[in-house]
Amino acid sequence: NKRHESNAARKGPQQQRAKATVSAILDATIRVLEREGSDAASTSRIAEVAGVSVGTLYQYFANRDAILDALQDRGFERATEVVHRVPGSGAYASDRRAGASLAGRRGQMNG
Repeated sequence: NKRHESNAARKGPQQQRAKATVSAILDATIRVLEREGSDAASTSRIAEVAGVSVGTLYQYFANRDAILDALQDRGFERATEVVHRVPGSGAYASDRRAGASLAGRRGQMNG
């Protein structure tokens, strides 16, 4: 399923400060989801927990679904990094190739 354009992040963070802001928003989303549940995870609440204004949040994310999509992408990227750190020999080699193949397919779906 290709992500709707309206759910895509508005702009990608280029500078370290912007990357830290996006990370804070994603981390805050996790905290709100874990502590308060999905119904409480509004853009206003996420911004409050992240310590940023709602306007700042909207510079990077079009809506709540875009934040959730980015959070899912971040989790996938982290899992892929772990898979790539596995030694390229022995029983783990096939898992590494499968992870790389999955990452490639995901890139084709999003491209």
